[in-house]
Amino acid sequence: MRFKEIIFIMIIIFQSSGCKNNTAHSEIIIPKIAGVIDLEEKKNVEEQSIVGNYISEIDPVDKKSCDKIRVLVSMIGNDKLQLKVIPRIEKERHSLIFEAVVYKNNDSLFTTLINGKRILINITNKILSIKPEKPEDLRALTTCCSWGSNLAGSYKKIDSTLSGR
Repeated sequence: MRFKEIIFIMIIIFQSSGCKNNTAHSEIIIPKIAGVIDLEEKKNVEEQSIVGNYISEIDPVDKKSCDKIRVLVSMIGNDKLQLKVIPRIEKERHSLIFEAVVYKNNDSLFTTLINGKRILINITNKILSIKPEKPEDLRALTTCCSWGSNLAGSYKKIDSTLSGR
């Protein structure tokens, strides 16, 4: 009987004196490895790759056509972008024809409402595309342009600023 009591007491002592190392307060050190981008840096790279100037395709026959448009994209929050649409060819001054705040759905898809219609803005591989969620809502993208052109379509990102004409 004495043997069982001694074993029992030893078990209680071992359990109560267990490891005093509290891992909740321990600091974990993760070394930085060259060539590895941490998540915060990656997010900034994605934001920088979205922000910029996008321009519609140039019609080689009619280079002076005023229905060619440019879209300026800037970040205004973690999950919001601002789109400003300006005619590409503007002799006198920049005239803003449309401005919208678009909200992030995922890394490449943003949405907004124009005249009560949901509009999808997709940005991938330096291409910005604008289209209505439903094909029958295409008119919502026409009514926001003063000259009757349509915002729906694809725009290619350019590296330069659009200040030059």
